[in-house]
Amino acid sequence: MDALKECVQCSVCYLDYNHEDRSPRALACGHTFCTECLERISRSATPKCPTCRTAYAKRTPVPSKNFALIEAVKGLALLQDKLAAKDRELEDQQAELETMYQHLSHPVTSPNSAVSPVDPQQAQLEAQLAQTQNELELFKGAVRAKDNELRARQQAQQAELAAMASQLREDAQRERAKLIAQADALIRAQDSRLQAQKEQLDAQCRQLQEATGQLHQLQEVKGQLQQAKGQLAEAFLACKERELKLDFEARAAVAAKESQMQAMCLQAAFEIRTLHAKLDCRNMAESNGAVTSPWNQNGGQFHGKGFG
Repeated sequence: MDALKECVQCSVCYLDYNHEDRSPRALACGHTFCTECLERISRSATPKCPTCRTAYAKRTPVPSKNFALIEAVKGLALLQDKLAAKDRELEDQQAELETMYQHLSHPVTSPNSAVSPVDPQQAQLEAQLAQTQNELELFKGAVRAKDNELRARQQAQQAELAAMASQLREDAQRERAKLIAQADALIRAQDSRLQAQKEQLDAQCRQLQEATGQLHQLQEVKGQLQQAKGQLAEAFLACKERELKLDFEARAAVAAKESQMQAMCLQAAFEIRTLHAKLDCRNMAESNGAVTSPWNQNGGQFHGKGFG
C-alpha cells in the first residue's frame, strides 16, 4: 500500500493527485508532478526537474496531463472507498460477535441457589447449563470460523490491492517510457529545427558581414570622392581666380591700348590738321602771288596776308 500511495502522490508537496488543481503532469524527462507544483517551479529563475534536476526554458509550455495516472488515481480512490466500507462492515460484525460472546459467556446463576441441594430443580438447571455451555462452545467455533473466513477475505483483498498496485506501477512505467520517447522525438525535432535555424542565421551573418565589408568599401570610395570633390573645388576656385585675374589684366591692357590708340589718333589728327593748315596757307600764298613764304622758318610764325 505504501508503494501504491507513492505512485498517486506528488513527490514535492506529498498530496494526492486529482483531476482538477493537482492533476498529474509529466515533464519531458519523464517525471510526474502536480499542476500547482509545476506552476510554482516554472515561476522560478531557473526551472528544473525536482527529481533529476534537468533544466527547462522559462517559457516552456505546460506539460500535458498524465491521463493514465489520473485514471489510476480514480480507481485507487474507488478501491479505497470499497475497502473502507468492508473494514466498517467487518468491524460491525466483530462488535456484534463480541457482544454475543460476552452475553453467552456470562455465568449462569441458579435462581434457587439458596435452596437445599436436594432440590429437584437443580439437576434440571445444571443440565440446561451444560447444554448452554455446549451451545456456547459451538457458537465460539462458528465465530472462530467466521473470523478466519474474514481474515482470509481480507488477505485476498490485500493481495488484490498489491496486484493492482503492481499493475499501476507497470502502467505508470509504460506511460513514462512512452512520454520519454515522445519527449526524445520532440527534442530531436526541435534540435533539427534549431540546427536549420542556426545554419540560416550563420548564412545571414555571413551575408551581413559581406554587406558590411562592401559598405566600408563604399564609405572609403565616398571619402575619396569627397576628397576629390574638394580638390576639384579648390582647382575650380583657383582657375576662376586666375581667369578673373587674366580678364582684369586683359581689360587693363585693352584700356591702356585704347588710351594709347586714342592718343595716337589725337596726335595724328593734330598733325593732319597742321598739314592741312600748311597746305591751305601755301595755296593761299600761291594764289595771292606772295614772294615770301607765309611760314617764317626762323621764328616759326605765320606772316601771310590777312594774319597779324
